Amino acid sequence: MVKNLVRVTVNLTPELVERIEAYAGKVNVNRTAAISVLLSDALDQKETMKTINSMMDIYQEQKQ
Repeated sequence: MVKNLVRVTVNLTPELVERIEAYAGKVNVNRTAAISVLLSDALDQKETMKTINSMMDIYQEQKQ
């Protein structure tokens, strides 16, 4: 288990909480774990898109 945790309080719409709880139920984890997974995935995707965009820029420059 992770020992260094930071408690964070956020305000979410009821609809978003419902979506998170539905996801948590599907993957059989609690709400906190679901939020951690979803945030981590979203941040990883953002970073991946930045990398892909940088690679495309380099490709376009070399293509010319």
